[in-house]
Amino acid sequence: MNKCFSVLLLLFLLTSCKSNQEIIGLATNAKDGASIKTSNGVYIIESLNSWNDSINGKKIKALVKIKNKSNLTKDDLYDSINKTYKQGRIGNTTIVKLKKIELIK
Repeated sequence: MNKCFSVLLLLFLLTSCKSNQEIIGLATNAKDGASIKTSNGVYIIESLNSWNDSINGKKIKALVKIKNKSNLTKDDLYDSINKTYKQGRIGNTTIVKLKKIELIK
């Protein structure tokens, strides 16, 4: 029983850990803050309102920690009662904590 509990605890810890990930993309300023656009979606940098001018619009490599992921469709943003669309980003969006960044030349 004790060995079984240890295995379950280990599996839980491994699946709950959020590891660091390296991403490469274009640094851009968006309404919801500094972001990195990639072919896999948009990564919003937690607690960073905008990139400084030396980074904004440039290709970067960043080491990030994943905080939250979402994938919105056009239907998700439609308000059927008022027959209008809510503001939001369609597609894959990931909130990340920035660990390290470097410009790619």
